[in-house]
Amino acid sequence: MLKLRNTGTVSISTGTIAASGSYTTEAMDCAGLEGFFSLQWLVVGDGTMKAEVLVSNDGDTFFDIDDDIASGKTAGSGMAAFDVTVCNFMRLKFTETGTSESIAVTGRLRAK
Repeated sequence: MLKLRNTGTVSISTGTIAASGSYTTEAMDCAGLEGFFSLQWLVVGDGTMKAEVLVSNDGDTFFDIDDDIASGKTAGSGMAAFDVTVCNFMRLKFTETGTSESIAVTGRLRAK
């Protein structure tokens, strides 16, 4: 399990996400952080990406209760700031929403 800190960034690489498929990161320990994050991404491929955060207090069961980080993103780069519900653990989930093409996403996550 990765422990997030308020210094530095975490690299994320999804590999290929098939049409209508998704990729979820490993659990990240975010206890003690203020809940403010930024995600910079690069989408490669002809599909469409949605990024969201899943939260948990026990590290086993994760819930989708926060707003999506980004949606409708096509090939290229972008960045978004987002807040996370107070929790002990989080995961990022990337979904190909275009339903006919694949994508790959690389990103950098920064925590505060």
